[in-house]
Amino acid sequence: MRRALSETTYSSLCLPEDIAARGLESIPNFYYRDDGLKLWSIINSFVKAVVEHYYPSDSEVCKDTELQDWISEIFTHGVLGNKASGFPESFHTAEELTKFITMVIFTVTVEHAAVNNGQVISLDIGICIDV
Repeated sequence: MRRALSETTYSSLCLPEDIAARGLESIPNFYYRDDGLKLWSIINSFVKAVVEHYYPSDSEVCKDTELQDWISEIFTHGVLGNKASGFPESFHTAEELTKFITMVIFTVTVEHAAVNNGQVISLDIGICIDV
């Protein structure tokens, strides 16, 4: 687990940063990037509106002990306290919180679908061919 987590970074799970870090901004017809960035933006806009509704100031983010305990637990137990991973240990701003929640939603929806739905499609095609 430690070895796998040592290669996982926060920025690699944030699509805009991952695309930039891998130099994939200008590849033509890269539909995963193009569609993924549109979906990232949509999710981010929604999350930003919700976060700003519940946390009208950065000080409100800092004062929320349950929120701080949540991210601390993720940092300590989820990424095993690996500071090099870039995962936040605490939230100081609504913007940091928005980015983190956007990453979580994007990863468990868009990223998961992009990685796993191709397997289902190829399985369906295989079944059709066999019939």
